[in-house]
Amino acid sequence: MLNLVEVQDEILARLDALLPIPLHEQAIPDSQTVVKSKGKIEPYAALQFGDLQDRVEGRGFGGVRSNDYELPIYIQVVSADTTKARKLASGVVLDALLGFSQSWTGEVRKKAGGSMWPIVNSNGATEAYLFPSSWAVTVQLHET
Repeated sequence: MLNLVEVQDEILARLDALLPIPLHEQAIPDSQTVVKSKGKIEPYAALQFGDLQDRVEGRGFGGVRSNDYELPIYIQVVSADTTKARKLASGVVLDALLGFSQSWTGEVRKKAGGSMWPIVNSNGATEAYLFPSSWAVTVQLHET
């Protein structure tokens, strides 16, 4: 088995340990999927991993299993308050991920993307705010 799942699990564990809010691995939240507690939106982070992307500059002669790959990481901080969402995303998430590395990876780096989005319900009223950020880490696949 390849080590990709271990790499993903370590990223999840790091964020779960360092964030002062709950972390959920879920699709990008919308008005139907946003996590609520007793009908109220409490701040939390949603995370998705993207599909591996082959890095052209990381190709070798050993075959595709020895290439370098990019693992996209997408995080959205959700809060009923715009300031709280921004501060958590721009402060705590940034500090927890930027430069993090583990066995068989490079350092997690920031990618372009992210600005405040409203999450609106069926009548058009804003329920919460979502502050997304994009990340990537270079992964070398290894059989465990």
